[in-house]
Amino acid sequence: MSYIIALCSRCKAPAYFKEGKKTWKCPYCSYVNEADKSKAINRATSIKDAITIIQELKKAKSTSSGQEPFKRASELS
Repeated sequence: MSYIIALCSRCKAPAYFKEGKKTWKCPYCSYVNEADKSKAINRATSIKDAITIIQELKKAKSTSSGQEPFKRASELS
């Protein structure tokens, strides 16, 4: 089973979902994204690999900006 790592179209946070799904819910802002319209940034063969990729993306973003990498739904206007 493959997993797609994509960016949420609302908050731009990376998340993973199973390949073949039509929609996926962002774990940060709860926005429901359409899988076929999502910007895929990577692919993983296991859930463990998907989580590792997302952790690396978050770490890279937080160290480059010095801020919390992604905003939660309550922080979005």
